[in-house]
Amino acid sequence: MMRVALDLASVAGDDRQARLLARYVLLHADTAVRWTRLWEQELRRSVEGRRRADGAKTPLRRLRQEYANQKNARDKLTARRQAVANRRAQDLRSTVALLQRMTHSRMTVLCQRAEAACAALGSMSPPATPLASTVLNDAHEAMAAAALDPSKVYTDASSYAAGEPNLLPITPTGPLGRIKMQVNDLQDHLELLNALRSLAHRRDDVGLLLRAALIVEASTLLDLTIGPPPGKPSGHSAALIFALDRGRGEGGHNLLVQLTNEVIPAETRINVRDLRNRVGAHLDTRMTFADIRDTLLEVSVDDLLGLVDMTLEWLDAAACSHVDLGLLVLGHRELAGLKPAALPTLPAPFQPAEHADLLDSPFGAIVGGGFGDHQNARVAGMIAGRAKNRRQRWRPRPPASPLLEERSPSR
Repeated sequence: MMRVALDLASVAGDDRQARLLARYVLLHADTAVRWTRLWEQELRRSVEGRRRADGAKTPLRRLRQEYANQKNARDKLTARRQAVANRRAQDLRSTVALLQRMTHSRMTVLCQRAEAACAALGSMSPPATPLASTVLNDAHEAMAAAALDPSKVYTDASSYAAGEPNLLPITPTGPLGRIKMQVNDLQDHLELLNALRSLAHRRDDVGLLLRAALIVEASTLLDLTIGPPPGKPSGHSAALIFALDRGRGEGGHNLLVQLTNEVIPAETRINVRDLRNRVGAHLDTRMTFADIRDTLLEVSVDDLLGLVDMTLEWLDAAACSHVDLGLLVLGHRELAGLKPAALPTLPAPFQPAEHADLLDSPFGAIVGGGFGDHQNARVAGMIAGRAKNRRQRWRPRPPASPLLEERSPSR
């Protein structure tokens, strides 16, 4: 699974897509560490096994050390989308620092050390082979089609802006701004998984990886938006519905209440969370791999994407009627009439301290430089006209599915 994620990242349509897919190397590195630890313990129950386990000490230590260097990124940015620090400015800077450490070379080393540990423990399986060229070509074409046109300028209200000349970075401030940016990050993750929808339907390792990723991202989206399922811990500092001031947009707040109480059944939220904990963010050590594989293959890719698509649609509708949600689920809106900047843009994490510290203020947004001062007014106008610039669904509403009966926020 780690190798599959690395192979897919290597054929991504742009650097952003590559970073998003590289996160899944870390996701399954956690399972590799846990399963190899249990494997070692099992070997030590016999004399011959103890000799093999002793010989595997160095490869196991190297795997654990390399994973420990990346564990915070795995826990904060992949298994869930959580705050890295309390203050908004420091949280964003720390988040970007974690993202920058997820390089292709470091993910390659992590995969190599996992393979070496398994070999030392006596794995009978051959090392992972590269994905077939036909699969890689299909993945590349799908992601290239979903990549942003480098000759056009788009807004970017996620934490992934790295100074791309064709992106106008917009960073909302305060605790609510942090949640909005986390939801926008998830929108990016899910947009990429939707682009890879046809590969997710496969019944091989590629399909298993993408199904697990979709489960994790869908569960995180629900947690961040409407809170945890009944009786389940959150794992997040706050959910959007609890952070909103009802007085600043009762209609938008009511849409989220309706989404929570009427649209998405509690059973659906519980099922998605349980899948996350068993075969998504963690591969349950009490299950055989055959059981995990069968469980993942039973998951309906279309139903999960339909659930996500509908949730994002309701969030988009709520953003049209709440003054504080203008930058929520923004995606990447094209800014007509602009050309890419001559130099890299300046996202908020790279601003001077006196500017970046403005992120700690309750309400506002930092708009990156590189396109002229008048862009602040354009962004304000875009937020004011939010209701006229709605998110486009990935697919038309399907018939009722086992997960839920789709409902439009206008009903």
